[in-house]
Amino acid sequence: MGMEEGLFETLVTSGLSARLDQLAADLKASMQSVDKADQPEVLARHLRDALMRAIASKRSDAERVQLVNDVLELLDPGESPVIEPPSQLTRLSRPAAPGVVAMADVRPRTPLC
Repeated sequence: MGMEEGLFETLVTSGLSARLDQLAADLKASMQSVDKADQPEVLARHLRDALMRAIASKRSDAERVQLVNDVLELLDPGESPVIEPPSQLTRLSRPAAPGVVAMADVRPRTPLC
């Protein structure tokens, strides 16, 4: 699996290091330490990507939720588990009434987070 010339912000793993050892002679890798202030973001991004691949590899809702709950338990035993099947809270609103304007039933096209 070759690598192409370009700019990267990829956390160096043992797998990436092995691939870099096999680079063509005309390519030179440049690396720099991750600043302590940036480490939570950089490490979490790497973990997020790995977790997304693992979740996507599961076929059922139950398997996906179980994997997420297993990871949450490992990270923080006090974290609330995800309920199966997965669902998202999308709104809290008051019903229309005198003096209360009902919230429009429109969602933005892009995710909120």
